[in-house]
Amino acid sequence: PVLVRTPGQMAPEYELTFVMRWNPVTAPDGDPIEYRMVLAEYPNFTSVVIDTGWISQTSYTATLSTWSPLGTYYWRVMSRDAVHDVQPPWSSVESFYAWDTREE
Repeated sequence: PVLVRTPGQMAPEYELTFVMRWNPVTAPDGDPIEYRMVLAEYPNFTSVVIDTGWISQTSYTATLSTWSPLGTYYWRVMSRDAVHDVQPPWSSVESFYAWDTREE
């Protein structure tokens, strides 16, 4: 069955939007490149919040709401040659802090 959300039902009290961006990479043979961004609650990535799967963009916009815990989030990106599936290691890990600005 498909769930139907009633307008106003369970609307988040707030929504925080974060844009993660990374530099493009180039395959030596010119093949297209895809990226995978993972956002997690812990720096060891045991609690993944978002996994984009393979995308062609060099940015991703994440929206966190009242259902997401406030605090520090960690993210990293992997690229791959979309034709030959060659994957270098993950990027370094970056972080940001999400907080409810209404508390200030």
